[in-house]
Amino acid sequence: MNVETDFFLGISEPRHLAAPVPVCIAHQRLQRTTWWVRRDRGLPPYMVDSGAFSMLDSIPDGTPRTELEEHGYWRTDPREYVTAVAEYHHWIGPPVMVGIQDWMCEDHILAKTGLDVDEHQDRTTENYLELTARWNQRFRTVGDSKFIPTLQGGTPRDYVAHIRKYLAAGVDLLAGPVGVGSLCRRQATSEIVAIIRAITAAVPGIRLHGYGVKTLGIRRVGHLLATSDSEAWSVDARHSEPLPGCVGTHKKCVSCLDYALAWRGRLIHSLRSPEPIGGQLDLFGEGIAA
Repeated sequence: MNVETDFFLGISEPRHLAAPVPVCIAHQRLQRTTWWVRRDRGLPPYMVDSGAFSMLDSIPDGTPRTELEEHGYWRTDPREYVTAVAEYHHWIGPPVMVGIQDWMCEDHILAKTGLDVDEHQDRTTENYLELTARWNQRFRTVGDSKFIPTLQGGTPRDYVAHIRKYLAAGVDLLAGPVGVGSLCRRQATSEIVAIIRAITAAVPGIRLHGYGVKTLGIRRVGHLLATSDSEAWSVDARHSEPLPGCVGTHKKCVSCLDYALAWRGRLIHSLRSPEPIGGQLDLFGEGIAA
């Protein structure tokens, strides 16, 4: 993974689609406006996320929330999601990847839904199959869908079990990118290494996208990933002073593209450095919002 070209900067505002770097934007963010920046005119690629870890304005402390976390189920109907993605495809330009409505497997999410890992995996697989089928039916094509299968689990063995479920459903996991979810809170541990290694050992040559994988995670498993994304800069900005040029414009740079690009620059610089990132501490003591 080349972090300069393969790291998708999470953005919170549709107008930031004009950013000169690869970006990732949540479906919920794009829904809030009918004006979008055309992205296929010489700009780097963009991807659409289903909104699993969006920074929602209704959450005052900036803590990531999901539809599952808030409600225990996905409120957005797959049919509606496919229709929305088709509009983005037409008006913004073709995204390189689109996240599915996966069912994350963190303990607090499982507690919210009342379901187990096995059921979350089944629902994730079924959602991928439904989104892909609806896309192909809508455009009467096969193979053009940008929805990517996503692996979920709690342990390395869980993720391998999910691989088997996709294969049993006839999904070719070597045909395109494959997302890996439920990694955000594991980047400071050896778990992320064990999980990614288990997946790559089970499917040699698989191209993985690490959802929410940033500094610490990239240091540990970046060589095993094809791409990753993160909007951690917004959390960092929430607990930091605004940039000098932003003073008087806004109190916090939580939606500031200049701050996001500066954070990305620091991330790239830190990954080039042979020194541990622990010296670049933020509020959370994990590097640049790592």
